[in-house]
Amino acid sequence: MGKSCPQCGSYVGRNNATSQCYSTWLHRYAVLLVIATFLLVILGGTVTSKGAGLAVPDWPTSYGYGMFELPWMMWVGNIFWEHLHRLAGAAVGILCIVMAAWLWISQQHRPWLRWGGIGLLGLVILQGVMGGLRVTELSIVLAITHGVMGQLFLCLTVFIAAATSAYWASGDQQDIGRDGLDRLRVFRYLGRFSVFFFVVLLIQLILGAAMRHSEAGLAIFDFPSAYGQLVPPFSQSGIAEATEKMLDEGDTWLAAYFTPMQVAVHFAHRVWAIVVLSVGGWFIVRLLRDAIGQPLLLRPAVAIALMLIMQAALGASVIWSGRHSEVATAHQALGAAILATSALLLVRLMRLNLRSVMPSNQGGRVVDLQTPTSSSSLKVVGA
Repeated sequence: MGKSCPQCGSYVGRNNATSQCYSTWLHRYAVLLVIATFLLVILGGTVTSKGAGLAVPDWPTSYGYGMFELPWMMWVGNIFWEHLHRLAGAAVGILCIVMAAWLWISQQHRPWLRWGGIGLLGLVILQGVMGGLRVTELSIVLAITHGVMGQLFLCLTVFIAAATSAYWASGDQQDIGRDGLDRLRVFRYLGRFSVFFFVVLLIQLILGAAMRHSEAGLAIFDFPSAYGQLVPPFSQSGIAEATEKMLDEGDTWLAAYFTPMQVAVHFAHRVWAIVVLSVGGWFIVRLLRDAIGQPLLLRPAVAIALMLIMQAALGASVIWSGRHSEVATAHQALGAAILATSALLLVRLMRLNLRSVMPSNQGGRVVDLQTPTSSSSLKVVGA
């Protein structure tokens, strides 16, 4: 049975060698921060999709008013979305101040988590400054960086929520089957591959942010072909010629020619999507095959599989709808959800591998992955 921590009175798991304090309310607050951050990411995507990033042209003021003083009558059109995004960012910043203080006070036994809270607070401040400079400096590079860092910030909130969970703290053991040692080695491999998958997703996120903020969302305006070809033209004359041909065939809604750089960024995003689906598909299949009996791995794996299918459909729909703002926002938001879920899966696999040791029933001997053993079944602490 669990017991109370002598320092803070929180629940402590049964395995004294590996247990950590667990506070129900701290974890709930961490989950609230994840939700609030995800909503902020969606608002940021809405601002970009609607072209509202410069609807409020000054910062840190809003049309000369303080952030919390802008009259309601001015909350119209794109000003509404941009100002709401600023207010939501301020709200998340306040939540981060509370989280950093809470972790610093309650997590003396986990200094890495205390500094994680400080890092979270520093990152949200940096995000606010970058968002403001993106307005005052009219910088596309800052806009792309702001978008990417926002989703990495979301992943950091997911990590903190996982680290404050009851399962992380409990020290309860999970039976991984009769082929214990081999299975543990498989989980170690999957843990390393989860890092690779996260990096693959991150590259796609960067390409997507570059495409959105460089207004290249329709630089290739047909799908699955590209200007009616397998590979689009990458010269200005070739783009103009292909566009004229498409216009002659009835696509009269096209109003502008795009630059070779915009076409290249858009095409790179499409090609890398194939890499994401291939790597993600293989990773999910391996998890579904090898993580039997580990629901905290299987559930996010299934969720990622479903979201990848939906994301591919939404990506095509962005083109077919002429980059409808709501469709584009849904595509961006689902991408953030996939990245955050992959971060959760990564954390749980890393947790499983870091605690891939088993206190022996005889004398407390510890068995590690590198230690030969004749045991037919091993138990490892859960992720």
